[in-house]
Amino acid sequence: MGIVAENGVVTAESEARRFQVFLQTEPESPLGHVCWARWLQLDRDPMAGLQWLYDAADKIAGEEQDPFYLATVVGTLLERGEFADAEVLFRQWPADEAKGYEYWLTQAAILQNVEEKFDEAIVAYDKALSSWPGQVDWRTRSQRATCLATLGRTEEAERERVRVKKIEGLVQNDVQGRLRKVLEDLSNPETLREVVDFYRSIEREREAKCWEEVIESLIEQRKAGAARPR
Repeated sequence: MGIVAENGVVTAESEARRFQVFLQTEPESPLGHVCWARWLQLDRDPMAGLQWLYDAADKIAGEEQDPFYLATVVGTLLERGEFADAEVLFRQWPADEAKGYEYWLTQAAILQNVEEKFDEAIVAYDKALSSWPGQVDWRTRSQRATCLATLGRTEEAERERVRVKKIEGLVQNDVQGRLRKVLEDLSNPETLREVVDFYRSIEREREAKCWEEVIESLIEQRKAGAARPR
């Protein structure tokens, strides 16, 4: 898309430009608006993201039926301590969308921060973490660790904090940049092992095994090529 120069590094600013392109291309789509608001939320300016969604409401079609929209607005309201409004909006979540990462993460946040039902919050966090992109979401694990600590389950909380640091390291730009570089050459079984290691480290065994099958196939092709008479 020309947002990041060849061999350039993805930064927060380049991601912001990417979302701006999405907004300009499809101004009526909730996704572009919500992605921009979510970026603002994660960049420590949640009120600006919420205000953007409010201001853009007349441009967006069916936003309150969109799980990503609901999760972003409810999450921002929770951050601001506007618990009553957050609960009201969460109850509007479409029944056929009451599943998946965004739903469970939002429910967990309400159980933890509003209702103080920490055991139930942990269950909801576990469901969020089992759904992509939960496996690479260190923030969700951090909230789960807080629930565990609140319940006095200190050893479990500490193990979760260790996990948080590991996941946080795996999603850094340098690590992700290296993986992207590896995936530019799908014919090299040696470097593709890094992809296997990445998926194993985030407990995605199915993906790890699939990449191992690719590696094994490449090795077999090499052996067959070496054995072929010249």
